[in-house]
Amino acid sequence: MIKNYKLLRELDNEFIRNNKLTHKKAFQVFEAMWKYAVNMGVSLFADSGQEIEEVIEFKKRINAGFLSKK
Repeated sequence: MIKNYKLLRELDNEFIRNNKLTHKKAFQVFEAMWKYAVNMGVSLFADSGQEIEEVIEFKKRINAGFLSKK
């Protein structure tokens, strides 16, 4: 569980600034994260509000890699 969201956000922003993802690399990252989530038993198609928010954040991070390259 993430306890320091501010630190996570700062790390995400730093990663996005310093690492421009190609489409291929972004899909590789997505696939690895997906497999990790499945192995950890996380339901990516959940009904609860909090889990849906987590899926949205997950997708935002993937999309940020695409947007940062423009």
